[in-house]
Amino acid sequence: MKNCEKHGEYPSTFRGMTGRVLENEICPGCFDDRIKEEEKKKIEGERRDLIDGYHKQSNVPKRFQNMNIEDINLSYHKKPEDNEKLQSTVKIVKRYLTTYPERLEKGASGFFCGECGTGKTMLACMMVESIINQGYSAHYITAWQMIQEIRKGYRKDEESISDYINGYIKRSFLAIDEVGVQHGTDDERILLYQVIDGRYNEVKPTIIISNSMNPVEDGYLDLRTIDRLKDGGGFSITFNGESFRK
Repeated sequence: MKNCEKHGEYPSTFRGMTGRVLENEICPGCFDDRIKEEEKKKIEGERRDLIDGYHKQSNVPKRFQNMNIEDINLSYHKKPEDNEKLQSTVKIVKRYLTTYPERLEKGASGFFCGECGTGKTMLACMMVESIINQGYSAHYITAWQMIQEIRKGYRKDEESISDYINGYIKRSFLAIDEVGVQHGTDDERILLYQVIDGRYNEVKPTIIISNSMNPVEDGYLDLRTIDRLKDGGGFSITFNGESFRK
């Protein structure tokens, strides 16, 4: 017998497949630990590669990449009530992110609206990156970019249009920004509805971001689109106060 400080005694020899007696050069327990460690490193490496791939495909603008929600200045507003609103908003978003697996299971979506420069896009991009770091696919895109991408299918066939739409449906999390910058045509409303309805049916969370407080009344979204965002514990946040950019 031989002795291992970690696993105790183990046979000093073993009989090989040919019947020959061979020496045990390593403790069987240590050998199993080495295999498990190699498997763990392989899985971790594959996960890192997956997350790196998701980040490369996230479309998050360079300005908002690698930003941390913990670094947000929660007292930059002049009015105390605006700071309280900001703190409440960040708290809601943090809770959403820390419970994302449950939110994904329910398809919990949200709506950000408010004036320019109040942090809507920044916070949505932070959400995208945080969700990717948890191992899920997430994507940021403006409404106009998405509509233009889907319209590329018009030059091909009906199946191609569906492929473009499905590309946005399959993401675990999707943030659609600048809803209201588009022209507000029926075609645009239909395309946005098809993406959001498809994600709703697949129980995929979506965040809509707009300067418009009432995108339905303003003609940018269909009422059915907003209604679908409310299901599964959906939330709506109004951003106010002075612009960060000032």
